[in-house]
Amino acid sequence: MKQLSFIILLLIAFNSFSQENEKKKHSLEHYKSNYEGPALASNSSKFLGNLNTINDANYHLLWNQLTPENEGKWVSVGTTPDSTKWNWKPVTELYNYAKSHNLKFKFHTLIWGNQQPDWISDLDKDEQLKYIETWIRQVGKRFPDMEMVDVVNEALPYHFPPNGKRETANYINALGGEGETGYDWVIKSFELARKYIPNSKLLINDFSIINKDSATTDYLEIINLLNTRGLIDGIGIQAHQGELNSVPVSTLKRNLDRLSATGLPLYISEMDLGNKTKLKDANDQDQLELYQKIFPVLWEHPGIKGITFWGYVEGKMWKKHCYLIRRDGTWRPAMKWLEKYVSGNPQ
Repeated sequence: MKQLSFIILLLIAFNSFSQENEKKKHSLEHYKSNYEGPALASNSSKFLGNLNTINDANYHLLWNQLTPENEGKWVSVGTTPDSTKWNWKPVTELYNYAKSHNLKFKFHTLIWGNQQPDWISDLDKDEQLKYIETWIRQVGKRFPDMEMVDVVNEALPYHFPPNGKRETANYINALGGEGETGYDWVIKSFELARKYIPNSKLLINDFSIINKDSATTDYLEIINLLNTRGLIDGIGIQAHQGELNSVPVSTLKRNLDRLSATGLPLYISEMDLGNKTKLKDANDQDQLELYQKIFPVLWEHPGIKGITFWGYVEGKMWKKHCYLIRRDGTWRPAMKWLEKYVSGNPQ
């Protein structure tokens, strides 16, 4: 009898646990904001965008630019060496969503050392180049009206070029390797993008740039090589949690000015702010203070033409403490401040 009672209690506990998990899953998958618009930057010439995955509720009521998080990365599309079987459906759905709601669309990303097909590194460089051209040509063919594309992501030598180091894919030599300039492979990537994606702005993108003078200098070396050849149309600057937290705003402004002096538009491409330190739980006050300190420096800089957040919903963030909207649709203080600030400071 005691054994039967114990089993019954276990079944009840398991059922309760399962229901709670299902409830959490349901609330996350069917997240729905109460906000009815207009988009936060609707009265500004600059865009305020976000990444999106399939069916994020009310996305177009908040943001006016869209970047796929993973759907446009080569590893997600190029699931097999047979390019006729590549999986274009998820990124195409996001592209169509953006176009149907009049949102600017940026494809992310063409060439990167990370999140690349596992089969590409095993080919000889001639075969690799054929696949690279197929990849870039197909992107241009399928998304002819996209506004922007991240051509090369995280190209600095100590970041993630496709050179086989730091567990990256290895196809850099198929694009010319370092060559005479040190960045021949980047130049070749942009040449291919200009050829096959002629109607979109071609961007470079990297992290930990404006928080370090030396990194800005290194980034400018690549940018100037591209700019003198007429191959680049904009500069992407990541701003993830931890990159800008403790940096004086004077440093951020100085390096933004240096990049803007190229004459190219700047885009904050991947922004998320959360805790000031490695706290276990998300801290509303920390996040609010960081937004109040950092966001105006970026938004008001004349060289910056748009800012894209790297997620906004609790439980659907790469940086888990950086969400702006809770699962139940309520806004954190930083989001409330952001809405008022942007509407009061059109740029």
